[in-house]
Amino acid sequence: MDLATLATRIWVGLFVLDAGVGALQALLSAAGVGSAMGGPAGLTETLLFLGTSLYFMVWVGTPRSPWWALGPLAFLMWQAGGMLPIPAHFLDLEPSARAGALIQALVAVPMALALVRWRPPEAPVAHPRLRSLLRSVVLLGVGLLGLLIQVWLVGWSLRVGTGGFARVDLVGMEMGHKECTRDDGRIVHLVGAVHVGEAEGYEALLADIPTDALLLAEGVTDDEELLAGFSYDKLAGTLGLVPQRPSRAEPGAADAEGEGRFRVRRADVDVSAFDPLTLDLLAKVGESLQSEDPMGSWVRKSADIEASEHLLSAVIDDILWSRNAALLAALDEELGREERLLVPWGALHLRGIQEGVEERGFSCGRPEYVRMFRWSTVRKAVWKR
Repeated sequence: MDLATLATRIWVGLFVLDAGVGALQALLSAAGVGSAMGGPAGLTETLLFLGTSLYFMVWVGTPRSPWWALGPLAFLMWQAGGMLPIPAHFLDLEPSARAGALIQALVAVPMALALVRWRPPEAPVAHPRLRSLLRSVVLLGVGLLGLLIQVWLVGWSLRVGTGGFARVDLVGMEMGHKECTRDDGRIVHLVGAVHVGEAEGYEALLADIPTDALLLAEGVTDDEELLAGFSYDKLAGTLGLVPQRPSRAEPGAADAEGEGRFRVRRADVDVSAFDPLTLDLLAKVGESLQSEDPMGSWVRKSADIEASEHLLSAVIDDILWSRNAALLAALDEELGREERLLVPWGALHLRGIQEGVEERGFSCGRPEYVRMFRWSTVRKAVWKR
């Protein structure tokens, strides 16, 4: 058995083994037994990824190796990129892992059949060096194409995760706002927000909202001073942008959302309700945001964070679901006495908030978009540094 045949059988065998173990764990997870992540599937996945680089060294150097072996490579590139947009759809890692395992199992079936039927060419390969060079170029091209697809998937995932309230294009990022109406005349304005943007974007987002609206403000409190501080001011400055609300500004202040044009009720939670793991993560984020190099500081600190299912679940529950629930509870209280409510919250919150609003009998129109920042603005600011 030559090297091409041996390496191909081992590598595809690892792919099929990982797919089978992952599918079994996914089925058990769906039945409420264990998790689809880690465990045996984590071990086989590690072996597969370690074997991938070794195999494609063989694939380039031995032109007798099959071209269809690029199929599993394409899947692994997508898996390494976070399996977007599946996590953005579920906003939960467990069902995302199940879906990824199912897709891998579907890919593994034709790969296993191809391996059974494949026989390396018996005749000597003509111009082996030239063919190896061609394979190197193809492999590089596949990598670059995968990177472009990943960038596109990030934008798609942003639209999915925010329910269409945020979108990116070649120019920059846009935020959407929707008007939701009910038969009794009540109106809820849902406005997608982002922590940093261009000043004119923030002005345009709320410019057309009538001033009789009650603004249900986003912004967690820290009454027990569990966090040292949390400000987007320096990050905004690094990117050539401005923060949604300066750290000194309270909701409803002249330099906060709407420039003081609206009555305001804070509709968020206090960080004392958060899981300790979430608080520890927020403390690291806060320290990075207050450094002179926010992005560089976060890259260094993130290396010390041990990702776990418990951590990720706690962060999603604390940062997203519990705060959405607090907002919807405040909305329920105000609907009895207010005819118009304004909800300018982070775009990732608004998919769930819109679902809650529609459950309360509202019908939401199509979004209208406002340009929040341009890539050219960010690029110029970063280059100046």
